[in-house]
Amino acid sequence: MAFEILYGVYANTDMTEGRGWPIPIGFSWSKSKAIKMGKGKGVCGGDADIRNIPIKVIEGKSYMLVNSVYITNPTSQEDAEEEERIARETLIHKMLDSGFTKAEIELLSNR
Repeated sequence: MAFEILYGVYANTDMTEGRGWPIPIGFSWSKSKAIKMGKGKGVCGGDADIRNIPIKVIEGKSYMLVNSVYITNPTSQEDAEEEERIARETLIHKMLDSGFTKAEIELLSNR
């Protein structure tokens, strides 16, 4: 597996002060082209940020991580809460199918 470099052009969601989040506005295999793309598109009319983005090449195809997120596993308490939520939803659907109205179900839920 090989890596290539793609150049990302990033503006900011807050173009006045730069206190927002970086957002991609373009990509290029050429750094010169990326710099041209970012001219005047940064905070306060300045140039946008240019970032090196590693691209993984697998079997001749290029892959790029387009977003990264932090995923956390639920705690045992959160697992129990999720099971309870699912059970409650299932019961509500059964009650609706049996002819109860939403108002009647809400009345029972508030007790």
